[in-house]
Amino acid sequence: MQIWCESTSIISWANYSSFYLDQFLLCKKMPSFKHGGAYWFTDLTTPDSLYIFPVLTALSFLVIVEHNVHEGSHCMLVETRTTMKNLARAVSVLVVPFAMELPKAILCFWLASNLFSIIYRLVISVPSVKKSLGIPVIVVDSAPADAPKSQR
Repeated sequence: MQIWCESTSIISWANYSSFYLDQFLLCKKMPSFKHGGAYWFTDLTTPDSLYIFPVLTALSFLVIVEHNVHEGSHCMLVETRTTMKNLARAVSVLVVPFAMELPKAILCFWLASNLFSIIYRLVISVPSVKKSLGIPVIVVDSAPADAPKSQR
């Protein structure tokens, strides 16, 4: 069970990284990205000089961290969950300087993806939506089932 929980994160990261690389290369080779934005982001191939996208991206990532870190927590001990959440909080702060150098097209995608995740999580957590979709309510223990009783 532990290997499965870890491998899904690795697979997700590999998938997201390849998509990011594709978008980065697309920003360099698509002339329409130079003239296709709106408001303050008309040239999607350049970094956001107002830092609006990097800050919004970091904030949306922080919201996801704060509300979704319990996903897959049945695979981890309480101490590990706490460490992972604190690490993800630090990453949400550190992502701002990194994101300041990225093209607006990538940040536009990243922000839209984060907002979709937040909305999805809000909708799917409503009990009536779960019931209508036939999603069972799963009660998660504070520790994995195979952990010693002292860690539960």
